[in-house]
Amino acid sequence: MMREGTDGLMNGYTSIQPGQENVDLVVLQAMAKRLDDYLSRDKVYQPIAVETSRGTQWPTMSIGAMLARLSRLHALDDRLTPEQRRIREQVESEMERARRWYPDAYRAHAIREISSLLNSWRWFLDDCQTDIEKCADTYPAEARTRTTIQLLIDHIGSDQVPVELLDQVWALDGRLRRRFREGDFIWPAELAAVFPKDRFWWLYGTPAM
Repeated sequence: MMREGTDGLMNGYTSIQPGQENVDLVVLQAMAKRLDDYLSRDKVYQPIAVETSRGTQWPTMSIGAMLARLSRLHALDDRLTPEQRRIREQVESEMERARRWYPDAYRAHAIREISSLLNSWRWFLDDCQTDIEKCADTYPAEARTRTTIQLLIDHIGSDQVPVELLDQVWALDGRLRRRFREGDFIWPAELAAVFPKDRFWWLYGTPAM
């Protein structure tokens, strides 16, 4: 089920392919170079063309998409060369620089992305009420939406997020908890270290009747 703004996150968490770290780094470098331009525009989601070892890719740029790929790179840290770690750190530095130079635009883009993702997450949970079996099948892919929301909140700080949006997060979490059955980590085991259960509880189980 594709929602507005979440297509660019499809590979942000839920898959680990051979050489994935190389692709992530190339994509992140391309996004980092476009940060200033991205923040000067109104659009929260910006498709970009990136030449990678797997050919031309069209990831959707957003702050959340960058955080998603960075999370996976941190999880795969033991696979990275010193040069690859340097590139990852450079991307993170560029994000911090952009946040310092354009604080209002940076915060506004992050908040608008949280709001958009909350709509997507709400639609998914609405669908779960009518088809719990399909909901459970698609949940590992859809859970990336809730995860990106949390990464964005942590990134800019919960005190920078409007209270009404935080209230929506808590309300939707309550809906999910009422149908949630705890279990194993739902994504590749290599990613569990950067998504601990106490902070990302929705990744440790699935919706159930």
